[in-house]
Amino acid sequence: MRVFTGHTGGVQDVALHKDGEHMVSAGRDGMLRLWSTKTGACILERRSPWPALRGVRLHPTASGSSTGDMTSAWS
Repeated sequence: MRVFTGHTGGVQDVALHKDGEHMVSAGRDGMLRLWSTKTGACILERRSPWPALRGVRLHPTASGSSTGDMTSAWS
């Protein structure tokens, strides 16, 4: 098991990339983070326009992701 540290609030959702080497997490801290599943390192961080994120989804054929709160989406 690997521990991924970085979010300052709880993690609301996680999406694993189809390559198995990356995952994206959406946190209550309003941050979207891209992780290496091999090393546990955070590769990229993005602050959302909302104070907390509720979920994250990866596009099945593209390199993007979407996340949002209960009423909006952010890509």
